[in-house]
Amino acid sequence: MIAAIILIASFPQYPWLFFIALALLSALCTGLSSVTHNFRSYALVLIAYTCAIISLSALERPDQVFNVAVARGTYIILGVVCEMVGGMICVPNSARNALEDLHKRLSNLMGDSAKAIAGVLRGKEGSVDKLSTLLSSLQGFNDGLEFIRSATQRAGGDTDRAHIVLTLVAVVLSRGLGLHSRIMSVGDLPENIKNDLDFLADKLEELPDILAIRGQGAIAIDKLEELKSYSNKKLKQYLMKDDDASLKGA
Repeated sequence: MIAAIILIASFPQYPWLFFIALALLSALCTGLSSVTHNFRSYALVLIAYTCAIISLSALERPDQVFNVAVARGTYIILGVVCEMVGGMICVPNSARNALEDLHKRLSNLMGDSAKAIAGVLRGKEGSVDKLSTLLSSLQGFNDGLEFIRSATQRAGGDTDRAHIVLTLVAVVLSRGLGLHSRIMSVGDLPENIKNDLDFLADKLEELPDILAIRGQGAIAIDKLEELKSYSNKKLKQYLMKDDDASLKGA
């Protein structure tokens, strides 16, 4: 609204300069919207086309630009208020539902990640595609956290922890891709290593059922700590002695 008033006031006798300024503003807003996400991106686009609607509507009557801007702003605010009231009436307990959906989606993501890593350990076909799909879905999940935060202020701590979980999941999935490359580069694995990998895969495939139960995160963490200890023991057994670099890289 302010931008439209400024444009009309700045170029009352120079329409060609007005259109250049409007085009530059629209280009700036559009460019910034392409490097932002969610409501920030939409807000920038909204600035561009709302400014264009107001200023173009006031071209033939520039002295009425303020009234046109207020009218357009009123429409937008009225729409926001109506949507908010309608949501409060038609979608009760939206905050609680948003938190429950967040916990469910996080559990599913971690469970799917565990299954995908287990597939890599078994050399299952399509496991790499599954890892790639999960990795590509993290950006959309991360963007959705901002809407959950806006849905309820109580979700601030939950969304912060969810951001941390997504970061850790991304690390695990990327290492899963590296693990697949290493396994493929070795060729035929010895039978004892295959058995150990199958054992780890079996344990990882137990995690989704645990994570599906609310409040069982501590049990899942304990199982992962056991797997970590088991893996470290096996690495020390298979790798050369005093090979600290290999242990850290693995």
